[in-house]
Amino acid sequence: MGKGQYIRRKKLTMEDIAREAGCSKAAVSYVINQNHPISPELKRKVNAIIEKRRYTPSARSKYVERRQIAILTMDIPGWHYTDWNDEIRKRGYLPCCYPLLEDTSVCLEKLGQINRNRNIAGIICLHPEIQSVDLLRLCKNLPSVIFSRMDSMLSFASVPYREFGVKAAGEFLRYGHKRAAVIYHRSNTPRQNALVDGFVDEIGSQNIRRIALQKSKTSEQELSFEMLDEAYAEGFRAFFILSMHPLTLSLLRWAYSRKYFIPEDISVFAMDHNQQGRLMVPPVSNIGYNFEKLIPLTVEHLISRIEGHDPPAIICEPCISDLGSIAMFR
Repeated sequence: MGKGQYIRRKKLTMEDIAREAGCSKAAVSYVINQNHPISPELKRKVNAIIEKRRYTPSARSKYVERRQIAILTMDIPGWHYTDWNDEIRKRGYLPCCYPLLEDTSVCLEKLGQINRNRNIAGIICLHPEIQSVDLLRLCKNLPSVIFSRMDSMLSFASVPYREFGVKAAGEFLRYGHKRAAVIYHRSNTPRQNALVDGFVDEIGSQNIRRIALQKSKTSEQELSFEMLDEAYAEGFRAFFILSMHPLTLSLLRWAYSRKYFIPEDISVFAMDHNQQGRLMVPPVSNIGYNFEKLIPLTVEHLISRIEGHDPPAIICEPCISDLGSIAMFR
């Protein structure tokens, strides 16, 4: 080879990637453009070859790289939207909030539009009315996660509900309350049973009064004042409530009508995954998800799926918000 001459290397093509991965050119295109469902195994294999061979898709591709993450919510601008926004941007993606306030049929129609948007790479669903089956059917091209709904196919985390119950009981014991009433709807779900069992075992079954309400199909039964009067007459001054609405509101109305002060006369503690306790009057101390950790883990989980990696395991850790509704036992 003479001076100044060089060998022109053949440009790597999608056919070369497909041949090395043992798949079709169309499958490689689907992985690059993220516009068609592909098995996680094949996606990982193709992405590994692309990274190893430093393949760059043609700039003339009719598809742009998907860098937006859709956040489906009922709120405007969105529940914890600032936190979601910051976490998504930190990872090089753009948040795109979709407030879906209309009825379910209109929401489902918009899901189809989101699925056809070639800029969107994945979905985080905060909307309580949108189910896993809706996302799997109408947004099948997009990786999706449903946030804080543990009985869903697209849920991404495990919740140690027994640990939640134990930690709640520990909060009462820390203030010297050795007896407590636990208030809940009798739904007989495994997660609720685990939570109640953890609470009862930590306090001791002989020191517990259970107030279990039957949940009707049309509405949630509220606490009767008679139930609470009986518990108070038996000397119970600590109440653990498994639902912020409407059970906690019922107890607060009862305390107001009986002129009991919180926390001087009674101590109140509740389960709260939506940070509603601080909106109560007075504010109610509560236990719920640790959003400071859970939101970043959720975003990381979704992006791992988008990029064809194995998502990390996620466990929802209990987090206590002490808002002053528990006092030392007298």
